[in-house]
Amino acid sequence: MIKSILKIFSIIFLIVIISISIDGHIDSIYPSDVGIVFGNKVSVNGPSHRLTSRLNKAIELYRKGYIEKIIVSGGIDINNLNEAQIMYDYLIENKIPVNRIIKDEYGYNSYNTAQNSLELINKHDQILAISQFYHISRIKLAYKKLGYPNINYAHSNYYEYRDIYSIIREFFALIKYIVYY
Repeated sequence: MIKSILKIFSIIFLIVIISISIDGHIDSIYPSDVGIVFGNKVSVNGPSHRLTSRLNKAIELYRKGYIEKIIVSGGIDINNLNEAQIMYDYLIENKIPVNRIIKDEYGYNSYNTAQNSLELINKHDQILAISQFYHISRIKLAYKKLGYPNINYAHSNYYEYRDIYSIIREFFALIKYIVYY
């Protein structure tokens, strides 16, 4: 009995992990009113490599005319560093006009970021979410749960060994989002 349950769980787990990976690599990049960069680790030296890649994707999409404004969303980390401010500073350093950047300093998790971004935009604005590939499925689910199912999305082009852990984590995070939100 336990072996059967473990087999079923393993099959479901693999299917979901593969689906997350595929879904996250199929970008939906169309002209959008706002790009939303989901926060990640920062230090006193600036954004992490992972977060820098997300910001660079936003800069690329802005310069190509796909997004008109950029929301940077993140919270205050355990070292009292403001993710949103550090992302904002990075965009300014990379010549994004101040009037094209919106800070959300209360994006403590992906659901908060989705929720907060909807309060910062106009009712019918088109959204383009920007994050790592493994994060896209959960972002789409968050917006769908908030009544905003038709978003665009793009993944950053940064990969690291930690992504293996992150994909596994996303399996459980998706379950949490399905049940909790």
